[in-house]
Order: sequence, then structure tokens, then C-alpha cells
Amino acid sequence: MDFVFLAVLLTVFLSLLSACHRNHNHAEETWKRALLASQRSELSAGYEEFLQVDPQSPQGILARARLVKAKQHYERAIELLATNQPGAKEELVAGKALAPLPPRMNLPLARLLREKNNFYLAAQFYRSYVRHFPREAETAVVQKELADVETELWALSEGEAEASKSIWSPELLALLGIGLLLFLSLLAVPFLYIRYRRDRSLEQWLEQFPELQPAILYLIGTLRHELLKHRIFATRQLLKELSFPNSPASASQTQFLKQRLYGGTPLQVLWKEHLHQFSRVLRTERSLPAQDPNFAQADAAISALVRLESQIEKPKPDTYRRLVEAEGVLREFDRNMARLLRNTQRTQIGLPLFSEATHAVRNEFRAAQVPLDELLIVPPTERIAVSAYRIDLLLVLKNLIRNALFAVEKTPAPRRIAIDVVSVLLETGEELVKLRVHDTCPGSIPLNPPDADGHTFARQRGLDLVRMTLRVYGGTLLQEEGLPGFSKCVVAQLFRIQDETDIPSASVPD
Repeated sequence: MDFVFLAVLLTVFLSLLSACHRNHNHAEETWKRALLASQRSELSAGYEEFLQVDPQSPQGILARARLVKAKQHYERAIELLATNQPGAKEELVAGKALAPLPPRMNLPLARLLREKNNFYLAAQFYRSYVRHFPREAETAVVQKELADVETELWALSEGEAEASKSIWSPELLALLGIGLLLFLSLLAVPFLYIRYRRDRSLEQWLEQFPELQPAILYLIGTLRHELLKHRIFATRQLLKELSFPNSPASASQTQFLKQRLYGGTPLQVLWKEHLHQFSRVLRTERSLPAQDPNFAQADAAISALVRLESQIEKPKPDTYRRLVEAEGVLREFDRNMARLLRNTQRTQIGLPLFSEATHAVRNEFRAAQVPLDELLIVPPTERIAVSAYRIDLLLVLKNLIRNALFAVEKTPAPRRIAIDVVSVLLETGEELVKLRVHDTCPGSIPLNPPDADGHTFARQRGLDLVRMTLRVYGGTLLQEEGLPGFSKCVVAQLFRIQDETDIPSASVPD
């Protein structure tokens, strides 16, 4: 009897264990589908999939926590839009990075954007709302508002078209049209195609969208480490030896070459996986080989290696030579990627950087209200660069400039701010670069206040962000005496790059 009872108990336990395992796998798969769905550009994309994850599972708990946190960012964005304050776009981006927008929030966003005459974005949010709630009573009203917005868009496009047509006579338009057609047929099409490919290179992506730099450079490092260094380049010495005439490969050499170069995940599959990750981060449907000449050459070299796999066992006379040529193309590609990594992580300190930071802050709604008697920018007289992303240095400078503005706001005139940079030689031979923001507010800024009121707390959050950013690059935040005529300066301190010869010339001020 005891044996039967134990057998039944064991069967029940195993059934429960199997059910838990199935539930875990189901939750994991549902979570993966939710994350994939949320990658689409629409802010609400993936919201239903997030809710479908089992709320009792670890994935479901994480999904709901992210929905709650993301909703706070979306509500903040609506608040900023309603009060004409800057930062709404940043809040939407922060929310999207966590979880999708609740579909019902599309409607207040659409109406706010319509009030601000941003009909294009308003129409997108209206359409998203209608897609999610096609049969609700309010949808009829929303569809009427959407129709009005689309009418406005149509009127704007028609007005622009009429304005452009009014300055041209029909005869002149006909002559220009014939000439333009001939020109395009002979020259423009190939030129535009080449220009399009060049402008969509990875280097251009990094320059135009600096916020993508950390993710893209991580992908470059992964590609170089996993595919190039440890798989393809590991065969370099052997390939060079075998490429000489009268150097037949031994059985062990052939086996090593085959296992190292073609063992495991197929070479073409691994390459395509890396390319897919780049396209996913860039949010483009076109692969990099179709846009970037460096990647196009690397793609051709990978294809050549794949085609030569069948010849490894019984090589033809030029098999090893072609393998060496393909490896050489990939080595040049690796050098170009290394240069891109090195140059992107280096930023020139000078007038363009200071001007961009000050203009960005002074265009903010709150900062624009601060009366300022002087904003002095003192660019360096020599070439100075640090190993940091430009977008991170802009974040640091903007926070320091913003804090200086708010510090002098309540002080008597003249209210003055100055920005400069100095370098200090250490005993070790290294040089410190000090980005300094001076102001005329007497007293010091509490860099680590134990208690703070609301205004000071907001300033402290900015300084904490600056401190964390500098820490990534081995830098520090401190306070020193200001220039003559200024009360103090807050200093962002970083190490100077010693070898600056390969910094892109585009980053050097005129």
C-alpha cells in the first residue's frame, strides 16, 4: 500500500514539474515574441504581446514592471508637450526603449500634436489609435479628427505645390523638363546611386546619428573578435605557407584548416547574423553591403571563402592563393573597422563643440528665460582631443552650462558665464584636459548635498549624470576658482589623447 501511495505521489510530482517546465518555456517564448514585436517603429507596437506574457512568470513580472516605468516616461512627454516645454521627444524615446506605449495614450498625443500644427506626427498617432480601437464609440470622432488632419496635410502639400508652380511659366517649365530629362538619363541616375551608397556608409551613420555610436561600436568589436580574429585570421600563417608552390598540405593541416575556417556555424550564416544586428540597430531594411563599400568588399570575400570550402580536401592549383586573397581583403576591412572605432571614440575639444552645447541649452524653454549679460567662449589655441564619444561630451557640457545659467539667474547683474579648456601636465607625463564652465554666482555648488530642495535636486540630478558619464572615461567632476571676474568654475576633467594624428580632419575647427 505504501508503495502504491509513493508511486502516485511521484507521478503527481513529475506532472507538476513537467507543467512548470512547459509554462516556463511558454513564458520565455511569449516574452521573446513581445520584445521582437516592440522593435517596430510604432510606439504602441508590441503592447498586446507584453500583456500576453504570463504575469506569474519572471518574464511576465519584468514585462509589467517595464510597462509601468515606460508609462511614466510617456505621461511626462504628454505633460511637456501640453506645457510647451522641451524634452518630450527624449521622454518618448526613453519610454520606447523600455516598453510600448499604451494604445489609448495615442489619442492625447495626437490631439496635442494637432494643436501644435504638427499634422504629420498627429496623423500617425491618430491612425495607431484607430488600428487598436476600430469599433469603439469614440473611434468615429477620432476618425473625423484624423480626416481633418489629413485634409490639413493635403492642403499644405497643395499650397507648397502651387507656390512652386506660380513662379514658373508653362513654356519655361516645358524647356526645363526636357533638359532635366536628358541630363538625368545621361548622368544623374548613376551619380545619385553612387552618392546614395556613399552617404549611407557606416561612418556616415555614426556621424549623422551619434546616439547610435555605443551600440554600433559594440557590434563592430563583436564582429572583429568573434568572426575575424578567432575564426578567419587564425588560419593566416598556414594559408601563407600553403600558398607557395610545391607546398602540399598534410592531412593534419587540411583538417585544421577545415575545422578552423568552416567548422561550427557556417561562415555565411555567421556573417549574415552580424549584418542583421547592424540593420536592426540602424533600423534599415537595406543591409550594409548594399550601402557601405567596405562591407560590400568584405561580403564578397566571405562569399569567396564559402565557395572554396569544397576544394579544401582536393585543392586546385590556385585554391590557397584565392583563400589568401580573400583573407587579405578581410584584413583590410578589419583595419578600416579598427580605424573607425578609434576615430569615433575620439573627440576634438574646440569651438564647434562649445557652440553646439551652448546653442542647444539656450534654445531650451526654461534656460531661454534666464537673462544673461555675457556668454564668453574661449576656444583652445592648440589641438586637444580626448577619448570619449562626442555625444557624451555634449551631455556633460550641456548640463554644466545649464547649471551655471540657473545659478546666476537669481544673482545681481552682470550675470556672466564663460567656457574654456586647459591642459595640465602630470608628473607621469600624462595630460589632464579640464573643460571649465565659469559663472558669477557667489558661493560653491554642493556637489554632494545631503538634503536639497526641488530646484537644487534637479540641478543635482544633472551633476550626477555628468559624474557617471565622466567615470566611464576615467574622468572626474570638481570645482575650482574661476577666471578673473568670475566666482568659480565647475570642471569636467579627462585625460588627453597623446597620439592625435589620426583624428578625422572634419572634427578640427576652422
